[in-house]
Amino acid sequence: MGVRRRLLGAMVAVLAASCGADAAPVEQGDDAIVGVPQTDIERQAIGSVWLYAHARWAKALNARATGTKHLELSPVYLAYWHWFDQVATGISPRIQTGGNWQLASSLVHRYGLCPPSAFGVTGETVDDVTRFADALRTVEASLASGPLRDPAGRRDRRVVRAELDRAFRLDAAARSMLDRVFGEDVSRTLASARSPADPSGTSLLRAEELLASYPGGSLAASGGQTLALAMEEWRPVYYASTDRRAFLQRMQRAMNDRAPVLLTWFVDFGGLERRELPHRGSFSLATLRELGPGTQGGHTAVLDTYAVRLPDGSTVETAPDLPPPSAALDPYAEVVSVRVARDWGAARPPAVDGQGMPMYHDLFLDYLTSPIPRCVARGGETDTTNCPFSQVPLESILLPPGY
Repeated sequence: MGVRRRLLGAMVAVLAASCGADAAPVEQGDDAIVGVPQTDIERQAIGSVWLYAHARWAKALNARATGTKHLELSPVYLAYWHWFDQVATGISPRIQTGGNWQLASSLVHRYGLCPPSAFGVTGETVDDVTRFADALRTVEASLASGPLRDPAGRRDRRVVRAELDRAFRLDAAARSMLDRVFGEDVSRTLASARSPADPSGTSLLRAEELLASYPGGSLAASGGQTLALAMEEWRPVYYASTDRRAFLQRMQRAMNDRAPVLLTWFVDFGGLERRELPHRGSFSLATLRELGPGTQGGHTAVLDTYAVRLPDGSTVETAPDLPPPSAALDPYAEVVSVRVARDWGAARPPAVDGQGMPMYHDLFLDYLTSPIPRCVARGGETDTTNCPFSQVPLESILLPPGY
């Protein structure tokens, strides 16, 4: 299939709604690659990878609107509030790090967005992987035997804030910003009608203030789209083998129009080709069948490109940020793979960092659309000797309105 760019971001849960809009047939190319504007590949950690996927999606929408890819958004900031909501409302005695696009959107609605520079760390600089892991250990220790062990402590939002500030190692400027906007007891949020938070004069961004651009939608022609509107208008579409061609056409049509489509899929690292072969770094059914199941989990990625094969077997490639060439506009071409970035963070197996591994992965359609063994998970680990279930990896895509 040639050398092409790839793009991946992971998320831990299935998108949760449906889209009923029918799409017209889309034109494609043989092994052609069509892409959308993308931002720099980022590391992702623990179960909070879904927050990175949402941030990548938001940045891609803003890049379409502004022509720049320099917007930086902190997934760690949203993880802070995700954990705060869990502890303060007593949803679970332990931190649940997983989530989905809808949950990320609700966090953005209530708490806004924050650049990494404004959510600073005290002491030496640490990367997000280390920061997530350290914060999780600290909060879980507090829940087990510290100030958050007592239900009364968890009901005191000042106590919860203080423990999270300590766990995430917030510097004085970040703590002061949160106090000013939301209150030490988080008595205000951006979504509150009774006690609205006011982020003016700070680095926090409202979704209503962040410019976005995407095809379709109520304000597409006027250029008045925002991230808040996108979070209302975009919808997930679930894969069904009986509707495979129409499903893929909807994906292709949106990507041809350079929309940052999100893909939710079930990962089995046993299908990751690590050997010195032409498709090293790809996920394929043949590799999975040969090597057997590996570590498994759910993920979400912003699609970078897709590949199709024309009936004559010819191939065409396009750059991710450019429109597809005329040869890529064949409605009868077969989709053979999609491309996502290698953004595993702490969740990726050591072999993925091996010498010569690509920065992206191809996900072959035979892997994505075929039933594969699903194993039992115990204590966060996959028991590859006990795989009594079956699952089709391709779960859903997130599309703009009209697709």
